[in-house]
Amino acid sequence: MYYEDTARITPIGIAFNTRTYTCRRAIKEQWFRCSTHYERTIPVLYRPEDISTIFIGNIEDGDICRQVIITPFEGKRLAEYHEALDCLKMARKRYRKTGYKSRFREKRL
Repeated sequence: MYYEDTARITPIGIAFNTRTYTCRRAIKEQWFRCSTHYERTIPVLYRPEDISTIFIGNIEDGDICRQVIITPFEGKRLAEYHEALDCLKMARKRYRKTGYKSRFREKRL
């Protein structure tokens, strides 16, 4: 049995029942970035016996939100994380420019 309640959109995720959730739709539509300007609430469905997932909309074709665990990073670890992310982004751009897909194609006889 599912129960209905409301959750808040915050800069770190969808806050519901002292937990934080996220889903593809929220990331795609950048809900968390917009939430710094105003606070928004949304209706959610949940099962009390399994609070690792909540639903936005209805069960059949709604969005499934999964719980995320947010751990605080120390300054040095966070800087290393961002540096690694920047390196990956630069490598991705470099490979796109060089046409990395063409290297994997086999030559036709």
